[in-house]
Amino acid sequence: MKKLLLVLATFLLNGLLSSCSTLIGLADKAGEINDEALNTAEFTICHGASVGSIRRHYGSPEKSKIWTDLCNSVDDFNPDAN
Repeated sequence: MKKLLLVLATFLLNGLLSSCSTLIGLADKAGEINDEALNTAEFTICHGASVGSIRRHYGSPEKSKIWTDLCNSVDDFNPDAN
């Protein structure tokens, strides 16, 4: 009986340790996926969206500054200019 409990405890311990490394790996992968989603969103907002959609969404002076700061815009485009 002791031998069976020892084998069972060893099996459970190994399972727990390998699960932790699997969870860490999954958390790392989830972080990579979220980083890529953010990069894609920033690209869409700064370079992929049409001028009209940017002006409709960022057309006020406050929102225009947010867009300019986010996209590091150095050209003369301004979403709140008509």
